[in-house]
Amino acid sequence: MIRKPPPPRHTVEKLNDSVRIILPRKKNIFRLLWFGIWLLFFGFVISSVFYILVLMIGGVTGLLGDVSADTGNNIAFIVPIVTLLGLVIILLLMGGMGIYAFLWQIAGKEIIEVNLQSLKLSRQIIRWIRSNSFSLESVSDLRVSQPRWEMTQLSPIRTLPRHNGMIAFDYGAKTFRFGLDIDEAEAKQIISAMRPYLVNKSQLSNI
Repeated sequence: MIRKPPPPRHTVEKLNDSVRIILPRKKNIFRLLWFGIWLLFFGFVISSVFYILVLMIGGVTGLLGDVSADTGNNIAFIVPIVTLLGLVIILLLMGGMGIYAFLWQIAGKEIIEVNLQSLKLSRQIIRWIRSNSFSLESVSDLRVSQPRWEMTQLSPIRTLPRHNGMIAFDYGAKTFRFGLDIDEAEAKQIISAMRPYLVNKSQLSNI
């Protein structure tokens, strides 16, 4: 039995003077479970730290209300409270990145827009969009490039589009990537859709 060719995940919208390629995030059960467990563990840790912080603030409030309380006791409580406040802020930042990564796994998509002047790469989660635009005059060597697998691929911190993706291009002295979780064949299809707008031969590698 002949195997049917798998369809591409991306869709191409051709406009009058530009092309728009939409690449939905590939659903990965393992990553969803990983980030789900990570968020549950994070919720437990931050709730515990916040509970301890509330108890310590209550203790300091009681000492401040006691006129006979020793000043040294107040300082002994205030220093750990300030430390815990800093820890809570750090944990909240980490939690924000974890929630972003979890939502990206569920509803994220990449949007690649190319016209004769610029290349725009966007990541969209529901209505929230983060974009980077590049002048085509400085884009060179658009190519298929296998990214290195690293443990950071399972980390909520892995959110910068410059550091991952199957498609790479040089922009000045830096290399940027896009096209997450696609095979080489689909990466070549995406580059082919972009090709009519890359008029300079140096903008494309020989693929």
